[in-house]
Amino acid sequence: MNREEKSVTIQEIAAQIEGAEAIFAVDYRGISVPQAAELRGKLRETDSSFRIVKNRLTKLAATQVGEERLAELLVGPTALTFVRGDNRRRGESDHHLQQNP
Repeated sequence: MNREEKSVTIQEIAAQIEGAEAIFAVDYRGISVPQAAELRGKLRETDSSFRIVKNRLTKLAATQVGEERLAELLVGPTALTFVRGDNRRRGESDHHLQQNP
């Protein structure tokens, strides 16, 4: 990833952080590609998203938008779930995350 691509990625992550009502950081080891795809689909239905992130770029994005506390969660292989939208549907995404650790 070149410098320009990194800058774009930082901006995208910063926008996702700013737009989220809640963010879940998870260690994604053990999640297969089909499981990740299924999870992304379920989360999309609840106006949420799942993204595997580079910790360093995410720390820069978090600092950029004033969310430095997110940095302490970025240890090891990390994926973030950005929760937006209807709070009633949030329980559905939480349930799916629990069923698919």
